[in-house]
Amino acid sequence: MAKVNPIQALVEFFTAKVWTMSVLLSIIQVITIFQSLNNLLNKKIFVSFSFLNLFIGFCIRLMWMLLFHKISRILYERVNLL
Repeated sequence: MAKVNPIQALVEFFTAKVWTMSVLLSIIQVITIFQSLNNLLNKKIFVSFSFLNLFIGFCIRLMWMLLFHKISRILYERVNLL
């Protein structure tokens, strides 16, 4: 039976949870962006600020997801070295 490193198990568990939440939030935000874009195309000018806000928020969330992925890979590699 293989020995399981508890630190590695925790890192993998929280990485999976954070990724799942980030992906779900990004999907919701993309749907909202398309709804705002649809309203913008229907000549509702005030929605353009909402669209811009949502798009910037999505880009920031994507940046955080990529950063978290890099940090989790570094942690995973260090735990494997222990």
